[in-house]
Amino acid sequence: MRLVFTFHWDDPKGIPHPTRCPYPGCNSTQVRLRQVVKKLVRDAVCEEVWAHRYQCLVCGRTFRVYPSGVSRAHTSQRVQKVALLLYLLGLSYGAVARVLDALGIYLCKSQVYGVVHNTLAHTQGVRRESLFQRARVSGPSCGMAAVQYGGRWLSVRLHIHGSRCWTVEVSGLLPDEVQSLRQRVEPLASIVGAQVRTVGEGSPIRGPKQRVKSAICAPLPGGGDL
Repeated sequence: MRLVFTFHWDDPKGIPHPTRCPYPGCNSTQVRLRQVVKKLVRDAVCEEVWAHRYQCLVCGRTFRVYPSGVSRAHTSQRVQKVALLLYLLGLSYGAVARVLDALGIYLCKSQVYGVVHNTLAHTQGVRRESLFQRARVSGPSCGMAAVQYGGRWLSVRLHIHGSRCWTVEVSGLLPDEVQSLRQRVEPLASIVGAQVRTVGEGSPIRGPKQRVKSAICAPLPGGGDL
């Protein structure tokens, strides 16, 4: 049996128009577009996006507006949330970095720590589960990793369904343990905006037939980009 975590993301090309200046003490509605700039992003699909640079006509300061799922950080928010999920499931910072690297997403150990620390510092009552004890990989970008659970090794794969949907698949679970594990991971998945479902071995992993909006599109707690 397999456990599948589904992440959704809005169109990275869509950039909202700001209605007012974001700086404290200003809050003016008089803003104008000054420049369109390119931003490099650490992601498995989008290597770069366009950001809009605005200027407030009252205070004179400038600020950037990013596409949904992108912030000032060099790493996309969906990559951050996959990293956070793996950490909440029990993996160490280094193990999370190795698993992501095997799945084709490079984040060093210190970057994983930064993602976890910045998020959990603004989130109350999050309890980390010690479900996955260790991780092993064959090499960078090999397409698969393994995590230890209950003395056995489970396979972890990342499936990319276009630019708007990712699924993280954990396979090798026994039929009598998959439901109890699902109940334990669902609260953790909700923190990162992922949906959880069980799939039988041999069944294809497909993306949803229609787009579903979820918290993967929202900024991580404590965000606020200027």
